[in-house]
Amino acid sequence: SDEAQKLLSKWFPSFKVINVHCDGYEPVAIEASGSGIFFTGGVDSFYSVLTTDQMKSKLIYVQGFDVPLNDVETTKAVIEQLKASAHALERELIVLRTNIRDFADEYVSWGQTYHGAALASVGLSLSLKKVYKASSFTSKGLHPWGSHPDLDHLWSTDSTAIIHDSISVNRVDKVRHIKNSNVAMKYLRVCWKNTDSQYNCGLCEKCLRTMINLFAVNGLSKCETLPHQINLTYLSSMKISSKGDLVFLEENLFELRKSADLNKEIITRIEILIRKKKYWFSSNIS
Repeated sequence: SDEAQKLLSKWFPSFKVINVHCDGYEPVAIEASGSGIFFTGGVDSFYSVLTTDQMKSKLIYVQGFDVPLNDVETTKAVIEQLKASAHALERELIVLRTNIRDFADEYVSWGQTYHGAALASVGLSLSLKKVYKASSFTSKGLHPWGSHPDLDHLWSTDSTAIIHDSISVNRVDKVRHIKNSNVAMKYLRVCWKNTDSQYNCGLCEKCLRTMINLFAVNGLSKCETLPHQINLTYLSSMKISSKGDLVFLEENLFELRKSADLNKEIITRIEILIRKKKYWFSSNIS
């Protein structure tokens, strides 16, 4: 997409627009049907499946995107849990496999720049009329990112629409909704670190952030895949590596302050983290 290239090069000046052409190309009519939702078992994708999808869309999981292909044990555990989730949700699960990150990560950032394009390429290969990609941020927290409401639809074709879903709902409110789903609370998977092939390590930034989400909406005790206690020591040293991480932390802080007397220790630690990281970002990121 020329428009996608233009937008990405505007966001990331090191990216250059290139001309793409193919001699002798003849368009082939594709009879697309049905719909699909990218599904990792995480907060965003569970929310999209439980709320916006009324057509029993197929669930799409791609090996090699969030878990390295060489991590065989974690991959096996994840697929088993996703199959169980799909069965409980009465959905078909499509599992694909790609090695794109094995070579592309050397040149571009997965989260910041190209994961949306990678997802779109998979979606377009499945001959579906609609493919949903769950939003990461609300309009208030938007910033240049690989999956974005201004970008995702630009990957669409005449036969397949790529849809950026649920931009109006922040992460806390998504968790508030999915905590009422027995399936989500039984199979929720958010970890990117997968230490010792654990389904959720309970200690990385994403695990801790989600645990705070759940705690803030009185849902942590319902979740079977995460610890029911937040380790304050790990919280104090939680790694905040992007502006997106900071957005999620601020959303959690806003919710926790609604019951400030009950959440003083967690609030204090989050406030300190935010002050430190805001100073770091303002000093190091233009």
